[in-house]
Amino acid sequence: MTSLLLQLMGLADPLEVGDPIKIKPLDWHTGKSPLGITTRMARLPLDGGWLRIDGPVAVRWQRRLQDEPHCVFVPGPFRGIRAAEQAAQTEYERRILSAVERSLMAYQVPQREVVQKTPPFVSKKLRQFAEGKECLVKSKWCNSDSETVVLCHSRRRAGAGMAQKPHDFWGYHGCSGCHAMEAHIDDGELYDAIRLTQYAVYAAFGTLTP
Repeated sequence: MTSLLLQLMGLADPLEVGDPIKIKPLDWHTGKSPLGITTRMARLPLDGGWLRIDGPVAVRWQRRLQDEPHCVFVPGPFRGIRAAEQAAQTEYERRILSAVERSLMAYQVPQREVVQKTPPFVSKKLRQFAEGKECLVKSKWCNSDSETVVLCHSRRRAGAGMAQKPHDFWGYHGCSGCHAMEAHIDDGELYDAIRLTQYAVYAAFGTLTP
């Protein structure tokens, strides 16, 4: 919570949502307007300006004591000065409590949403299908040895969690050289290899998840 609001209400940190809040009443006294009219006035804490009762019409706010009121703080009509003071106190408390609530909510530590991990899709058919195929990455580290080609899993944009392999359909046919240097392969090359692999899988099985 901001120190400004704490000082404003004389509260001590920490303050949590739901804690009882007591707000000091406004200190009203008799004063005079810039035009010399006797009226009731109250100063808002921390130089927040002044409230002035304009008879039964309204309670107005002004920045400085010598200023004319800038805006209506709470509209009338009122059945006397005491009723106006009470209406101003009620509105003052409402505004303070609203500001406190917004401040407290802003400082609440959000609860992390628990995301259930989706079990990775594992396909023996996809892994066997990749063995001995042509390397589809063909990076500068490619060894062109089809005997080392397997289904290589890519973690880029795979959505897999920690210590979890991506789905088997998010992989590519790659040789041992390209697989070992995957971290140095450009996104475009890698995604092209995944796309070509998926084309080959779909051509062979009619689905990406056999």
